[in-house]
Amino acid sequence: MATRATEFRPPRPTTRNSFEIAIICALTLEADAVNALFDVHWDDKGPPFDKAPGDPNAYSTGAIGRHNVVLAHMPGMGKSNAAIVASKCHMSFPNIKLALVVGICGAVPFVDSNTEIVLGDVVMSTGVIQYDFGRRLPEHFVPKNTLQDSLGRPSTEIRALLEKLGGIRDRKILGSELVRHLGDLQGVSELKATYPGIAHDRLFSSTYRHIRDGKTCEECECSGELVSRCRFDQGIPQPIVHFGLIASGDTVMKFGEERDTIARQLGVIGFEMESAAAACMKAFMSYWISSSPAVGVINESDGTSRCGVNYIPFPKNRAFVGRTDIIDTLKRMLFTEPINHQVALVGLGGMGKTQIALHLAHWTQETMYDSTSA
Repeated sequence: MATRATEFRPPRPTTRNSFEIAIICALTLEADAVNALFDVHWDDKGPPFDKAPGDPNAYSTGAIGRHNVVLAHMPGMGKSNAAIVASKCHMSFPNIKLALVVGICGAVPFVDSNTEIVLGDVVMSTGVIQYDFGRRLPEHFVPKNTLQDSLGRPSTEIRALLEKLGGIRDRKILGSELVRHLGDLQGVSELKATYPGIAHDRLFSSTYRHIRDGKTCEECECSGELVSRCRFDQGIPQPIVHFGLIASGDTVMKFGEERDTIARQLGVIGFEMESAAAACMKAFMSYWISSSPAVGVINESDGTSRCGVNYIPFPKNRAFVGRTDIIDTLKRMLFTEPINHQVALVGLGGMGKTQIALHLAHWTQETMYDSTSA
């Protein structure tokens, strides 16, 4: 759907290397909305771009504004599908610099006393937290949220952009653009992107238990007490962009009380289901760090900066012994033989896979500088 001036449109790329932005969607419904906002579909203007050998993904290519964009379609929900799509995407499109996971999330209705999130609002993530990653003890759950356990945070460039977009002027521009693009989506009848009306945008108390899972409130005739929202006082609310942390987990959050508890503890404003965002972030960060020696990791506690490729977030285990046959095999396959091998360590839990990989990483850093910095 061409909505912008054609003079800003980039020419059709000659190779896959010209794509620098990737968008990943888990559901067809989500991908349809993104596709509808393409100003041009390159697949319609010539033969589709091929893929790298071994890449099972399906892609749609086009342009949004002055940017060439590749849309990656996930085969289904879940972090395994997301990880495969993200990890294989860079094989076919090696120059991706920005990856966006776009889709539907479960919002926290009341972020604070002054902020309400209603149906149709947009949440832009300033970071992703795995809220169900940790240890389940008899009395409570202990999340793993240390520096080495976390997914990290966006780059300095992205954080600066988010700060800019959060300013008064840019918020107004972003809001007006949001309304304009929403109008484009509402022009596609198949998307059914029209707001259903205040009467159908109902919010029950977080303590309310719905009678039957998988049924609509109309089918179940839900009669719980509704929570009033100030944004409805002015009529149909205009969509607003919110900035904040997103919680990512392996399960679909359908328990209001637990949602509010996690939101208070972690300071999140939305829940991304099935860990797609977390899996994609891990896969792309792993690729970017391994392929970009200029990527830096900042340790704010002591103000030092380390090159991402050379930085190992775990200390060397000086008590580690044995496994010399496996380590020697890995050294030969990775650094001696002319073929570039991809090696997987396979074994039962507790057999020492992590320690072997850690030992090899420190050995590589200490003895093969050219391999860790090239």
